[in-house]
Amino acid sequence: MSSFQVVKHPSEVIRVSLDFALRLANGDTLTGSPTVTKLAGDMTVGAGSLSGALVTFTVSAGTEGTITTVQASCGTTNGETLVGNVGILASVAY
Repeated sequence: MSSFQVVKHPSEVIRVSLDFALRLANGDTLTGSPTVTKLAGDMTVGAGSLSGALVTFTVSAGTEGTITTVQASCGTTNGETLVGNVGILASVAY
């Protein structure tokens, strides 16, 4: 899955979702507990939850001008593991 970017104010607490719908084969679904890992940056990242084809997690804090990179992965009923990344920019000027 390609990376994309979300912008948030350093004081905000937001929910971020990665949508795996286009990656799932016909009849396949996400299953189990998703793994959410902060790869870089200084934001606080919460645990992931699963709803349909979405892996959702909360993000808070962050230093102005910095990007936090988060990776989410989840298994599927067809035995695959799907992985997606997102870059989240902390900015007061959005």
